Amino acid sequence: MADTSIRDYRWDNIKFLLITLVVVGHFLDPFKEEIHWMKTLWLCIYILHMPAFLLVAGMFAKSVMLRPKELAGKAAAYFRLYLYYEFAIFIIKIICSEEHKARFRIFRENLYPWFLFVLAAFLLITFAVRKLNPPAVFWFAVFVGCMAGYDPTMNNLFCSSRLLTFFPFFLLGFYLDRKPVNDLLDKTISKIVSAVVLAAGFFAVWQCADQLIEFKKLFTGNGSFYSLPYPQLGCLYRLFYYVIVTGIIFMVFSLIPVRKSMVSGIGKRTMQIYVGHGLVVQVLLHTGFFEKISEEFGTGKQILMVLLAIGLTILLAIPVLGKPVQLVLSSRCFLAGRTARDNNGG
Repeated sequence: MADTSIRDYRWDNIKFLLITLVVVGHFLDPFKEEIHWMKTLWLCIYILHMPAFLLVAGMFAKSVMLRPKELAGKAAAYFRLYLYYEFAIFIIKIICSEEHKARFRIFRENLYPWFLFVLAAFLLITFAVRKLNPPAVFWFAVFVGCMAGYDPTMNNLFCSSRLLTFFPFFLLGFYLDRKPVNDLLDKTISKIVSAVVLAAGFFAVWQCADQLIEFKKLFTGNGSFYSLPYPQLGCLYRLFYYVIVTGIIFMVFSLIPVRKSMVSGIGKRTMQIYVGHGLVVQVLLHTGFFEKISEEFGTGKQILMVLLAIGLTILLAIPVLGKPVQLVLSSRCFLAGRTARDNNGG
């Protein structure tokens, strides 16, 4: 029992780190190309956070695959939250005098709700292929992800670009057994190698940030290869991306504390933070907050943005602020089906 608790706290701590990176990344996004160290930090965040989040989601999706009704309810709940999230952003744009820009497009998403749509889709697709040969399914997903970027019409319809790009990470998490993963992460040699390689990797990103920022579409999973330098090499870019990012994910995981900490509870509430931070960022964006900060604080805005993002992450973890998200995910909400259950994963 003690061992299981420790492993649970590890993953709570991991989810806290990842959701913090999500919020920090979105706060830095308007300024990512202004200052070198901010560009470096943005790149490091976007290389890691969403692939890692989806890999963890895949790991924790195993049990629900044995209960088809619960899985259907969970997928429906994520899609329902996607719709409400999209509608909330639409309302924010209208209130902030952006009527001419506001579009309520259910199946063409470029902002934060995409994560919920693909999470619902991944659950259903994985359930459909769960009895097929795992290596064959995984490598086929990798192949599709590598080749999909050659479609010049690849866009945000049904979140298709991100869906095809990130599905291999979810599948990998689903196929992995958490116990041997934990055993590997616990090894001292794994921690030493991870610390050294990650430090060297950060230095490499720092040195090459101006060149790597040209590949931002590759890291966000949004769009075709034709936005990249030498697009004919797109499949090789993506394959290299899959290999490197998978290694980075597990190296970062190995350095995360395994014991319960003051942030472990926050790691259990990532969904309410994800939804809440997107609404806050949209309000700040459409009210000119980021421009004002840039004018008032100059070069000091970088540190301020990071501190504000961390503070917002902690604030949004307050349990009462998660009630609206819980209501949407539950079977008590409008548009909900009877099979839906409360869920606060992420």
